[in-house]
Amino acid sequence: MHRMILVGLLITVVVGSSAFAIDPRFHTYGEVVDEMIIASLTHQNIARVYTIGYTTTNQLPILAIKISDNPQIREDEPRILYNGMHHSTEVIGPEITLYLMWDLLTKYGVDTFITNTINSTEIWIVPMINPDGNYIVQSGIDTMWRKNTRDNNGNGIWDPGDGVDLNRNYDFMWNRGSNDPNDREYRGPFAFSESETQAIRDLALREKFIFDICYHSSKELNEGEAIYWPWQWGNRWCPDYSHVKSIAETLASRIISDNGGRYYAIYGRATEGGLARNWFYYVGTFAYTIEVSHGYYPPGYRVDSICQRNLAGAYYLMQRVHGSQITGHIIDSITGAPLSAEVRILEAYAPPDTIAPRTSDSLYGRFYRILLPRTYTVQLIKLGYDTLEISNVLVLQDQPTYLEIKLKPCTTAREKPITINKTAQNFQVLPTITKNGNKINFVVEQETNVNLKIYSENGRVVKTLVNDTFLPGHYSVIWNKKDSQGKKVADGVYFVKITSDKSVKTSKIIVKN
Repeated sequence: MHRMILVGLLITVVVGSSAFAIDPRFHTYGEVVDEMIIASLTHQNIARVYTIGYTTTNQLPILAIKISDNPQIREDEPRILYNGMHHSTEVIGPEITLYLMWDLLTKYGVDTFITNTINSTEIWIVPMINPDGNYIVQSGIDTMWRKNTRDNNGNGIWDPGDGVDLNRNYDFMWNRGSNDPNDREYRGPFAFSESETQAIRDLALREKFIFDICYHSSKELNEGEAIYWPWQWGNRWCPDYSHVKSIAETLASRIISDNGGRYYAIYGRATEGGLARNWFYYVGTFAYTIEVSHGYYPPGYRVDSICQRNLAGAYYLMQRVHGSQITGHIIDSITGAPLSAEVRILEAYAPPDTIAPRTSDSLYGRFYRILLPRTYTVQLIKLGYDTLEISNVLVLQDQPTYLEIKLKPCTTAREKPITINKTAQNFQVLPTITKNGNKINFVVEQETNVNLKIYSENGRVVKTLVNDTFLPGHYSVIWNKKDSQGKKVADGVYFVKITSDKSVKTSKIIVKN
């Protein structure tokens, strides 16, 4: 109550100098939430809403909707992210993302391209990253407010000296940003200090998106309608320069400007630190900032037209994610287990001080490298395995090149005395689900400690089933589909990880209650 009274006092000070009525065509946070919940309830077979985090000040849920033919599980498919409103003034971002959401859902089963895309791609949409800041805008306190509402001075209320620019808070060149809390581009006390950027970071690292679009808009009426791609620092281009630029050019050529006379422009420069698109690229995603329209608040009657014209760019990325590239799986040559290994394209390689290593995922061993048509040299690297180099890999126009790769444990490891047991290499999760749960069989060949745990698809330990010393023999354990608190788990993908003294193996379970 104390906070609300003081905020009310601030309204009387600020309104009239930096505020005006927001066109009702633009969604409030509550309306965004309602749209997403309705979408997931009316299209349960292809849409599911997730809470990916909470806002820094008011602990409002930051919602994402996943659109896929199996939205409750993670499949072996490429993933794309679309997000809006890093900055609370940039109200067009949620409109485009919601428009995209409904276009996908309502045309599934009707439009061939959209149906095939949803069946073969995992599409994530986060319409509003900054609900706290948007409250300042939508309530009329300050319609030019850009940041979130972190209490910088610790006085317990919101005032104009508060807030962090979320698009200066990512951990790439963060130190280049402003350290003045009063600055509208204040970078925050440290990289990823804000719950909002932490939510996007955690989602991105877990899902390993191929593409991302961050929808923004420019304050100036004579700016905007441009696409920014990563990156040019001085004379230094990103390692995937030709590939990310080519996509930016095509992306821009698909979006018709407001006046209908031209298409969006492109820029590769990067002069500010802590930007989302540059951090996304650093960790392996081709990310693009789209500055939509002109000015923060286009008239409400033009919003649908702006959204409709931006769909062409969004759908181009859904098409491109299945086009020219090198993709495939990396597995252990002996056990067949999927491996998370570094995948180097030597023609687009930079050391770890420039970008993070590009790796296959640990769940399927899947990797994706988006490339232009030509030949490449692929190098596969993993500690404990022989490095593999494949030359003259041909990438064709508009289609993937597949590599199914088996990495061999390195020679020094194979020459060690064979004294380890094979516990973790000899266990089975029965494909059928019994009345009481999943039956897991394992074999112990030498006395050893066995640890057997159930994990959720995001890596959280759900339950420890076994942690004890076993003599040689055959054993079985039943997982009753309950977590460590005795609560029944939700439907979805889970993983059994069994660890002995010297070996590890993982297997997948799909739970359907």
